[in-house]
Amino acid sequence: MTPSPPPAWPGYPDDALGVLGAMADDLQQAMAAAARLARAGHVVDVTGLDSAIGLLCAKALDLPAPAGVAARDGLRALAHSVDALDAALRTDPPDPHRQKADPCQHSKPS
Repeated sequence: MTPSPPPAWPGYPDDALGVLGAMADDLQQAMAAAARLARAGHVVDVTGLDSAIGLLCAKALDLPAPAGVAARDGLRALAHSVDALDAALRTDPPDPHRQKADPCQHSKPS
């Protein structure tokens, strides 16, 4: 009988899957905060993020197969967070000096 995979890191159990879950949640929170700041026009320093994600990926590869299967959804969510941060960093920040056009004001003919 094949053991069923453990749930995806609930409560961070003291094992490799729990450590991976804690790391992934920390990274997701950091990336969500960075994305919010980037969308608000702040400069965001993501130095070291690639190393942290690389370490998380290495730990995921070290998981036993049942735990790796259990981690899949959490890792997919992390990948979506990476994509969201990437999109936020590529978006032009709002220009505070640009005047907004008034849609109710019509130009007068010269």
